[in-house]
Amino acid sequence: MPPHECRIPVREVLWHLVEEELQHRGELIALLWQIDVDAPVYSWFRWDHEVGRIRDAPTC
Repeated sequence: MPPHECRIPVREVLWHLVEEELQHRGELIALLWQIDVDAPVYSWFRWDHEVGRIRDAPTC
C-alpha cells in the first residue's frame, strides 16, 4: 500500500504513544521475570519516591 496523507488528532497520536510504551514496558518486565530478575523501575511514582522527590505525608 503506497503512503498517503491522513489527518489524525494529536490526542489520538499521544494516546497511541502511551499504549505502545506500556506494551513494550510489559514485554521487557516479562523477559526479566523469565530470567528471575526484578525490573529496575516499575513506575515513575515508585522511582520518584525512592529517589526522594516524593515524600510520605507526616503522621500526626
